[in-house]
Amino acid sequence: MVQYYLLIGEGLKDEKTGKFYYTKVALAALEEKRKRAEEEKKKAKARKFKDNGNGTVTDNDTKLMWQQGENDKMSWNSAITYCEGLSFGGYNDWRLPNIDELKSLIDVEEKPTINKMYFPNAYSSYYWASTTGADGTPYVWSVDVNDGLVSYGYRLNGSYVRCVRGGTP
Repeated sequence: MVQYYLLIGEGLKDEKTGKFYYTKVALAALEEKRKRAEEEKKKAKARKFKDNGNGTVTDNDTKLMWQQGENDKMSWNSAITYCEGLSFGGYNDWRLPNIDELKSLIDVEEKPTINKMYFPNAYSSYYWASTTGADGTPYVWSVDVNDGLVSYGYRLNGSYVRCVRGGTP
């Protein structure tokens, strides 16, 4: 039986089975390429945020400024009141983020899904969004920053709050 192989870089491809057979040199080169890509991904994630040194963090992609510290759990109505009344970091135009803004903090490739370098004390739990559900329902959107789950929460229950400024509410 005749086998046909196609030479690809430092390896062979079995044309019949589609399997690849690599030399040690090719495997080492692939591993080095994977490591470089992983390192570049880490650098890009580190560039996403800027610690402003005043208890706030700016997202360089969305240009939103986030409250860095943590608060106690509170109802959704209390969360809106808290953010709108917040005077912090030299600013007084804070608000509760909408669901898309809150989701912008999530990196599903990480666990927890929030960047602990910039939000080191983030609770592995749900955070309120300002986005409401269907008219007349007592449910609003929230995000679990531990696993990135986006879901509805009952507005009278307690969840955590991360206030934001900038962007469009």
